[in-house]
Amino acid sequence: STGIGTLVFYMGVKNLPEIASKLMENGRAGDTPVSIVEWATTPKQRVVTGTLATISDIAKNERVKPPALTIVGEVNNLREPLKWFERLPLFGRKIIVTRSRSQASELSTRLRCLGADVVEMPTIAIAPPESWDAIDDAVARIGCFDWVIFTSANGAEYFMRRLRTAGGDARALSGVKVAAIGPATAKKLNEFGIAPDYQPLKYVAESIFEGLAGIEKLNGKKFLLPRADIAREALAELLKGAGAVVEEITAYRTLPAEIDAGAIKGMIAGGEVDAVTFTSSSTANNFVERLGSDFVGENKDKFAAVSIGPVTTGTLRSIGMEPAAAAAEYTIPGLVETLVAYFGRKEN
Repeated sequence: STGIGTLVFYMGVKNLPEIASKLMENGRAGDTPVSIVEWATTPKQRVVTGTLATISDIAKNERVKPPALTIVGEVNNLREPLKWFERLPLFGRKIIVTRSRSQASELSTRLRCLGADVVEMPTIAIAPPESWDAIDDAVARIGCFDWVIFTSANGAEYFMRRLRTAGGDARALSGVKVAAIGPATAKKLNEFGIAPDYQPLKYVAESIFEGLAGIEKLNGKKFLLPRADIAREALAELLKGAGAVVEEITAYRTLPAEIDAGAIKGMIAGGEVDAVTFTSSSTANNFVERLGSDFVGENKDKFAAVSIGPVTTGTLRSIGMEPAAAAAEYTIPGLVETLVAYFGRKEN
């Protein structure tokens, strides 16, 4: 039979010469359009086109492999006006996300929706502090502080969860002002019923200090900083320099995460990776530590390192990796916009 209208053959790559031959023997025209779709609907999708008379040779020359669909019929003439999937701005780009496993989903989802092939490489794992004593003590004295400054969503979550464990809630912070470094931290605080009193325009420690200094005199004010065990000292030092009393407590720890380093190395060395995203200094440091500084040094030009902001950019440079691009807005949406713009420039 010649078949009527559109024919779709599943997993027919191996038998393609016979399929094409039989269709033409039974009356289907040799100039009938044919498309073969590898890895359909995934970021690895590739489409090869031809006619019944030519598609077998084209598939062989293009080294088409399963899984693939073979589509026969005039419907293939609609491919150009309808190929929206392949027009996604990050279509076919393989991007490594180095965020912790618990936080990778937002970034990964945004990238996949734009067509990217995302590989999650959680270089860090988030863990509670070794002891809750410091947080519990701070919670018990929370009314003694003028400000509590949260410099990460993780710090906000661990601190507020512990406050709840002690029987408290947002009312415990009544009379205490709260600052959040950026929208993600503010959003986390909102989940616990707290609207931050201050959030800087630029999401770095220096901007928090400048903003607070513009609001009130800092001399003698008492600040609580729940933070990571390896967080930067910049904010605390700036506040102390202005005469403030600063208490820093470890709200959470960042630890190396378990990864398949061999698989990641293979992708990078093979030139398969288009970009690696870095959302903090710890992701950058752990990326090099887990893959080896020698390996990264030898292969750093095979992918674009993309930074979420100036602090991470500084860390990347200190370990010998010059970012190909850095987000102007130091957020996950800002990082995604930067990736889209970067690859858009490359294509043009």
